[in-house]
Amino acid sequence: MKQGPDTPQGTIALLLVYFLVILALWGNVYFTMVSRGIAQ
Repeated sequence: MKQGPDTPQGTIALLLVYFLVILALWGNVYFTMVSRGIAQ
C-alpha cells in the first residue's frame, strides 16, 4: 500500500508537549505573582 509523504506525527506531538510545558511554567510564575500580590 503506497501512501504520500508521512505527516510528522512525532514532531507535532513534541511541539504540543513543549507548548504545554511552557504554558505550565508561565502559569506557575503567574500564580506565584498573584499569590504574592505583585500582579494587580
